[in-house]
Amino acid sequence: LKYSTKYDYLFIFIGIFGSALAGVNWPLLNITFGKVVGLFVKFEHRNPNQTEIIDTTRDIFMKDVYYWSALTFISFILFVIGNLLTLYSFQLFAFNLTNNLKRRYFHSIITQELAWHDQRNSGEFAARIASDFKKFENGFNENLGLLIYNVVGAAMNLIIGFYYGWKLSLAIVAMAPLIVITSFVMTKFQSHYTQKELTAYSSASSVAEEAISAIRTVFAFTGQYKELKRYETRLHPAMVYGFKRNIVNAIGNSINWATLY
Repeated sequence: LKYSTKYDYLFIFIGIFGSALAGVNWPLLNITFGKVVGLFVKFEHRNPNQTEIIDTTRDIFMKDVYYWSALTFISFILFVIGNLLTLYSFQLFAFNLTNNLKRRYFHSIITQELAWHDQRNSGEFAARIASDFKKFENGFNENLGLLIYNVVGAAMNLIIGFYYGWKLSLAIVAMAPLIVITSFVMTKFQSHYTQKELTAYSSASSVAEEAISAIRTVFAFTGQYKELKRYETRLHPAMVYGFKRNIVNAIGNSINWATLY
């Protein structure tokens, strides 16, 4: 948030509000819809063989159906509005923040001394702007809103769960520490492997850019296969780190789902 503008703070506030609104209304939407279904089940169970239904009973039934259906519709509208606010606001915030950082990053590069540039590969800068900043933007767009939505939704579900059945909710909460620990360890490993993967991709991209920019020289000395081999050598660590990251993600999600089951 250091490089955010006043408009970005407005987008953040709107996005948080939209995420919280969607997170609160999704559990409420399930409850109201369940009430509507429950009314039909109770009405059918109460009058299984009656061809003629008393008008009073039917009026009460229809009144309850209209009431809970209206609440379901309102919850659905609020849920949709919350999602729209979340996606629109956080995407604008991520776009503005990423562009601001790109300008500062480029300004920092071109203001360095020549000795600093001699020690680094120029192709790495372009690769980092193309790949690293894209991942940075993805972390701040709808994913940030999804995080807030899940946190608010989990808190709301917990409250509703204890209200309707505290014994079952207490049994589920007892397994929460295992899920939290697993998620924390999984996140640490993913961050480590992602950083290694990005570094390897940047190194491989610099090799590709060098070869393409000097393609005439490469063909003149028949160095195509040599450059290809060098590119594959730089690219192999990225594949290994990506494989390890996916393995950690699969193991962590498997443990979490097994714990919930």
